[in-house]
Amino acid sequence: MLVDQTHESVVVAEDVVVKWAVHAEQTPAPSLVAHLAQAGFTQMPRPWGFVTWSGRDAEPVLVASAMQYLQGASDGWTWAVQDAGDFAARDGDLASSVRAMVEVGRLVADLHSALATSTAVTPHPVCRATAQDVEAWHALARRLLDDAVRAVDGPEGERLIDRRDAMTAAIDAMLEAEGCLTIPVHGDLHVGQVLRWSGGYAVGDFDGNPVLPVSERLRPQAAARDVAGMLQALDHVGRVVNRRVDGSDAERVTRWIAAAQQQFIASYRERLHTHRSTELLDERLLLPFQVEQECREFLYAVHHRPQWRYVPDQALQALFP
Repeated sequence: MLVDQTHESVVVAEDVVVKWAVHAEQTPAPSLVAHLAQAGFTQMPRPWGFVTWSGRDAEPVLVASAMQYLQGASDGWTWAVQDAGDFAARDGDLASSVRAMVEVGRLVADLHSALATSTAVTPHPVCRATAQDVEAWHALARRLLDDAVRAVDGPEGERLIDRRDAMTAAIDAMLEAEGCLTIPVHGDLHVGQVLRWSGGYAVGDFDGNPVLPVSERLRPQAAARDVAGMLQALDHVGRVVNRRVDGSDAERVTRWIAAAQQQFIASYRERLHTHRSTELLDERLLLPFQVEQECREFLYAVHHRPQWRYVPDQALQALFP
């Protein structure tokens, strides 16, 4: 599969995707997927199995996984960009171009509800964040902001410095969230992890955020982290359309981003209410995690993909006009 990914994936017999670990490491994927399967969550490629290796006195590391191959599936960096481009460059209808976000919102809410369900794999998935937890989130976000300010130069760096105080204030709001619910989360949720196929929509890749230490990926988190990641990914879709889709209209792209984000979060909240799980989302954490995500995007751009700098630059201008 010739797409941008951390590891290497091979499609076998048009039925199974085998993902080989380029660097074997501990990952939450085996336990998360087993937990979701026991909780009855089916909106993911059917898991066939995981191959792990355990050294002497060492935690198991993932060597390979085998999952159902969803034939004809495309990830969100394809289908969402196409949907947004239909409105921004091809005079499509706004409501039609964001209709998928109703399904995506429901999908993420169903995912979080399943992750919060007690199973034999994870008997007690729901906890409450301690003061130590929120202080750790806060310290990490502040460090990422400081790292981004140091690393980003040029006009983007100047605009980042202009917004530093506002971003710091947003991050500081994390400290108010002591006692919020935490659950196992996806940890790297964005449109690229949402597959559109003949059976609807499915979520994949449960390895967690590849830039975080493994110990961080395994800890329960606030559901708002996943939600914030998806909200910002929808913003990023619009930035990609502006840059790559011929004839796109910037004003229509801005409208699409706002409508897509609104549709997603409204559908997510409504589905949580259906599950009687509204407490899973602590709204106070959305903006702090959105800011943190853009700091990560800047650092990713600086260290791995310089041509991506325009995305967090424009996203932060939208968050802090």
